[in-house]
Amino acid sequence: MAGGIYAFTEAKHAYYSGSTLIWLPEPEEARVAEEQSDRAIGLFAASRPEQRNLADEALAHVYLGTARVTLGDLDGVVEAIRPVLDIAPERRISWQRKRLTRLGAMLDGHRFRRSPLAAALQEEISAFGEAPPAAEP
Repeated sequence: MAGGIYAFTEAKHAYYSGSTLIWLPEPEEARVAEEQSDRAIGLFAASRPEQRNLADEALAHVYLGTARVTLGDLDGVVEAIRPVLDIAPERRISWQRKRLTRLGAMLDGHRFRRSPLAAALQEEISAFGEAPPAAEP
């Protein structure tokens, strides 16, 4: 059995399911993306330290938040992405910035235009992206 970068754990499977489904606009796909991303987070957190992928775990939080934007759950978005927004600037990676930027753009849609919570999240996402980039893992 191949290991290392070729290992495909149950956590990775859930992670990739969530990361794929966030690109589809329908609520049903968003619900499955939410479920799979949440599952990935739990599985990553329960993994042995040598199997835990913190970069993917952080992205799973962003995917969970993205699914919740599609579902209109702004409080759920805050809960999902808070661990990522709290990452120290020197530990942030480009993929986190890219996926958070997309989530921020989704918050700018007509559906959330008058929401103070959405505006506050957009500001935090913008600030996250302005921090100096870290070295990629």
